[in-house]
Amino acid sequence: MTGHYLLGNGYRAFNPVLMRFNSPDTLSPFGRGGLNAYAYCQGDPVNRSDPDEHIPVAALASAARRFVFEELPENALKNILGRVSLGDAAALSATTPQTGRMVSKTLDKVWVDINDPSALSTIEGHLSTTRALRHDAFYSAQFEHVATSIEKGFSREINSVDRQTQAILDHVAGVSGSSELQATRALERAQRYQSESLTRITEHMETHRKLHKDWNALINREADTRRRIAYIRSTFNPR
Repeated sequence: MTGHYLLGNGYRAFNPVLMRFNSPDTLSPFGRGGLNAYAYCQGDPVNRSDPDEHIPVAALASAARRFVFEELPENALKNILGRVSLGDAAALSATTPQTGRMVSKTLDKVWVDINDPSALSTIEGHLSTTRALRHDAFYSAQFEHVATSIEKGFSREINSVDRQTQAILDHVAGVSGSSELQATRALERAQRYQSESLTRITEHMETHRKLHKDWNALINREADTRRRIAYIRSTFNPR
């Protein structure tokens, strides 16, 4: 396997980019797919594993306290990055800002912080002033990470507003999965009979209207951002 290290006479293959083995740890007490089944071993599968290439239990706590790539010597990181694709290097740089700066410095590449709220604007600025970046595989891979992060962010926000608005409709109508029409009819009944719950229902429906307005604004922002992302994507590797 390219870019992997075979250990234990080929028993397991270690991926230096993902910092884990490609096969589950059969000694894991948590079952298949359980906690640390792939034996994250702090980037040192030889010194931090037993003779069968399984991670020691004591290493679990230590691995959780620090991120090994931020502690690697420059030569070690350079050796690892020389064995992986630029796309994999970009994936590594997206893990933490400190790692991103280290990777980009080692590769002598322009770095983009995918967690920066203005990352898309930063990319637009870079591409407008440095046309060579349009042919840079590392930079285009970073852009894709930024795009994915932004799209996931919009999805989380929209889903959160959806859940809040649905909860209000369900509460007002008294039925799970209620529609806005059912909630409106519940409000009308409360108004007609001057129900004791009228004030509460009115407040809930006002909150629902505000949330729906927020939802529309999010949808519009998402659409605008997707258009920006599509345009930026079209500028890479121009003929």
